Amino acid sequence: MLENREYQQSLHEGVNPAIVREVGYEEAVIYSALVNEFKEQTAYFRFLEDGWFHCQEAELAAQTQMSERYLRKKVRKLQRLGVIEKRKLYGENLYYYRIAV
Repeated sequence: MLENREYQQSLHEGVNPAIVREVGYEEAVIYSALVNEFKEQTAYFRFLEDGWFHCQEAELAAQTQMSERYLRKKVRKLQRLGVIEKRKLYGENLYYYRIAV
């Protein structure tokens, strides 16, 4: 049987080890999910205003297999480190992110 850490790594094979060393494992998983969302939206829309893209917290939590509360805590850490930017516009239930690095 896989240990917990091995299980997490098998779930998120695309996580960059260099980013894990810089910000931590959970934060790297969130960053990787946001980068993938950015790539998908860029491919679909071909242009994103100033690099901002949208993502719902529930969707991001499902992708990373974290609770929304825990996810918000880790996103705040990424914001403090200057890795991502986050904003909410017009009272929507969407958050907009921008990859800063």
